[in-house]
Amino acid sequence: MNVALEPDLMFEAVRRLIARHPALRTNFLLEDGQAVQRVSEDAEPDLALFDVQGEDWDTIHATIVAEYRKPYDLAHDPLVRFRLFKRGHDRWVIMKAVHHIVSDAISTFTFIEELFQVYEALRQGQAPQLPPVQARYLDFLNQQNTFLAGREAAGMLDYWRSHLPAEVPLLDLPTDKPRPAVQTHNGASEFFVLDAELSARVHALARAHDVTPFMVLLSAYYLLLHRYSGQDHIVVGSPVTGRTRQDFASVYGYFVNPLPLHADLTGDPTVAALLEQVRRTVLGGLDNQEYPFVLLVDELGLQHDPSRSAVFQAMFILLTHKVATEQYGYRLEYIELPEEEGQFDITLSAYEDESEHRFHCVFKYNTDLFLPQTMRRMAAHYTRLLDRMTRAPGEHPASRLEMLDDREREQLVGSGAAPPCPRPPRIRRSPRSTS
Repeated sequence: MNVALEPDLMFEAVRRLIARHPALRTNFLLEDGQAVQRVSEDAEPDLALFDVQGEDWDTIHATIVAEYRKPYDLAHDPLVRFRLFKRGHDRWVIMKAVHHIVSDAISTFTFIEELFQVYEALRQGQAPQLPPVQARYLDFLNQQNTFLAGREAAGMLDYWRSHLPAEVPLLDLPTDKPRPAVQTHNGASEFFVLDAELSARVHALARAHDVTPFMVLLSAYYLLLHRYSGQDHIVVGSPVTGRTRQDFASVYGYFVNPLPLHADLTGDPTVAALLEQVRRTVLGGLDNQEYPFVLLVDELGLQHDPSRSAVFQAMFILLTHKVATEQYGYRLEYIELPEEEGQFDITLSAYEDESEHRFHCVFKYNTDLFLPQTMRRMAAHYTRLLDRMTRAPGEHPASRLEMLDDREREQLVGSGAAPPCPRPPRIRRSPRSTS
């Protein structure tokens, strides 16, 4: 932020939001072997001011990352921490870190929006006037239990059983390192940006085929995973907000529910056919999004593979809810922080900066499987597939969209190598599978 900031007022605004949202005053501990949550009425907030004036950006960035990545003791530590970094009188960096057990992206965006509303009121000597939170997280849990006891939940479970293949395939991407016998969560990030021209063509293709930019970006991701794995059946997880009722919109907590979205690339579909299939898949998933994924995993009865995540090993996220970049006359600029956690083999996350008209993307990946140069190559391949998809006529076979650049093609020709043959997919069997 490039604005003269009053840190004491900003910290007071944080205190008021912690008092407003019980999740930010919650800890989790074991009692008689059972996990329980405890909400404190007068939790001491974790606030700190760093004076970094005169330090170079690399040093400041390293300090921000170190503060962001500090581990949490779920039983004793505040699960949200707030930092101010003063680079000058009117140059500040704000950092909010929070444990995922009590927060999701919508919660964070809501927190930031409310933070500036409260801060600005305090700065003007006024009493902050936030609308009351209309529900509690406990209300969401009670509503979910009621839903699961009804017929609608059974219908949604039937949908997911029919949507997913009887034998759920394990995504078998070629890895740079041997896969550990037990899944690890060490990760890193590879950032890349789609230029304004390509981003505009993503929107144009979406309009032409009556789909959304989400569906276009996801379709290209399916193609990338298909090309790398040689598998025709690809399951990608994609999270929904889980806030299906308006009164949950401003409740702070973890509501996210991932949807396992299956694509079938057998028969060499055209670009138009692939987009239409992905459209049906996404809309069907949204219509049945309330069934909890964790219960779906149990109901599918899949054979447990400790080296992989259940049902899907690749994730796709398109963030559409972002805090306005202009607040009260000053501009917010976002700082990308690399992640060191790899929950899945690979995750593609994106958001569109409306002021730049560009999609900002990041591959988050497991570093015990992939090297950085592999992810840079995958980012280039994804961008090229998307570029070719947005230029191709609808009847063009998706299999003929070019992924390699000229240098890579010359290397293949020079070596006499042929593209790798598709490998038979690894299958995770369930009781409903036939041998």
